[in-house]
Amino acid sequence: CLIGNIAALEDAGSCFHDKVQRQHVIHSSFVNQGIKRWQRDGLSQRPIRITPYFVNNRMSLSAELKTFLRHNLFPDVIQYFASTLAVAPVQGRFNLDACFTKWSNRDAVAGYCRILKSIDCGPRYDYDKIFEQHFRPVTYCSQNSAASCRTYGGGGVAETDFLLYVYATSEGPCRNRNTLAVSSTCAQDSQTGRPIVGYIDMCTSSFDQIKEYQTYRHAVVHELFHTLGFASVHFQNFRRPNGTIYNATRSITANGKETTVLTSPKVLEVAKEYYGCNSLQGVPLEDYGVANSIESHWEMKILYGEMMTAAITIGLGKMTTVSLLTLAAMEDSGWYKVNYNSSYGRYKMTWGKGLGCNFLFGSCTNKNDFPYVCQANTKGCNFDHFAAATCRTNQWLNKCHIFMPIVGKVCFDTNNNQSERQYDGECNYHYGTDSKCVVGNLTSKTCRASNGGNCIKIICGLNTTSNQLQLKLEIAGQEVLCNHDGEKVQIHSYSNDLTCPPVERACQHFMSANQVTTAPI
Repeated sequence: CLIGNIAALEDAGSCFHDKVQRQHVIHSSFVNQGIKRWQRDGLSQRPIRITPYFVNNRMSLSAELKTFLRHNLFPDVIQYFASTLAVAPVQGRFNLDACFTKWSNRDAVAGYCRILKSIDCGPRYDYDKIFEQHFRPVTYCSQNSAASCRTYGGGGVAETDFLLYVYATSEGPCRNRNTLAVSSTCAQDSQTGRPIVGYIDMCTSSFDQIKEYQTYRHAVVHELFHTLGFASVHFQNFRRPNGTIYNATRSITANGKETTVLTSPKVLEVAKEYYGCNSLQGVPLEDYGVANSIESHWEMKILYGEMMTAAITIGLGKMTTVSLLTLAAMEDSGWYKVNYNSSYGRYKMTWGKGLGCNFLFGSCTNKNDFPYVCQANTKGCNFDHFAAATCRTNQWLNKCHIFMPIVGKVCFDTNNNQSERQYDGECNYHYGTDSKCVVGNLTSKTCRASNGGNCIKIICGLNTTSNQLQLKLEIAGQEVLCNHDGEKVQIHSYSNDLTCPPVERACQHFMSANQVTTAPI
């Protein structure tokens, strides 16, 4: 599941994904994939085709919200996965085996189905089942007589590799208003083990809180990653290239603490390069949650802002992303070919990059190991200066205080321009792709700014004399040059000052996007 109040230590919920998954036995069923079981050369694999099935009588939403899910949100999410994951495509119609046991050869109806499968797939695991229309047709005889026989099954659906049941209720874990969505895998392919049916329950109790499209999108993408393979129940059944099953997790002791880590080969390769830790034995999984409901997410302390951590702040969907580590885990499952160039959104993962082994397993009280630590309740900018922030913690951060972005203060979000004026007056703050957070406490006759982070237009460029990257801040039509990190600069007609941010952080995304000018500044 995904929790939606990441910043509130006292009232944020815990993720229920593992708890819900344990209530659902993952049934095995054959789907015709038409190739060798473990052929993963990419030539035989095609973009995954996810088909949503909206369970209308179990969706407690207005007609407007149902239309939004059907025609906007889910098509967008499905397109993202089609551009990111490829599978051996199901040949013909997608349908499941319907028969659990058959009548024996001695019976009058020998060979016909005697007991039908009943597969749980929904928030009420004793009530919500896979529908008849998604099973392969069989002759079912309830008694040992031809008169009791009938055809069962509807033939399935076309052009499908994964069938997703969509609910919208306030049942079970969704009674918790902090829970945005819940999911589970319902069936897997009997030959390859690949998840082939799952469900997602969009929690109606939290819908009235969500005002941002990207938060909706994040919730559905997060849950689909769970149902497709990013969960502890699947980590224990990953497939090697030769088809054998292995457990991709193990427990290690680091700095006196026992930690469960993901050890699959591509994850290790990516993580060693990303963190700069060649001795890495595995990437830590989340160790916080309700009883036995852990290890299906990345540890938030080391991958803050990543899609597959356990929580998100409602309204900050733009500040999350899918990292190469999550994609590597999906490839290591043995079920998918991954497009590592797929883009989830504008925001890119840089948290912890290059900070070494101690960042992964060390204490956050040591600023050398964990440079993001801050003093509780102080105001400033988040680590990469994309948003104004407040220093806080939550249950998943192991008591580490970091600068958490403030809703409505994401600098590249142009929707914030109007709301900003309502609170701070005409401060001439700037929102857009050329804006970053700068600490300061500027005031003027029309500006009521408070001390902390402010979104300011920045200009990044190369000094052609020194060949050094330089940074300018622009506000109210005035440009001021930052000569070094931490320099206090003043703006004409404003009281107080701004503090220049580190030029490498302020300009890193402009540099990667080839937006650095070569003109003297």
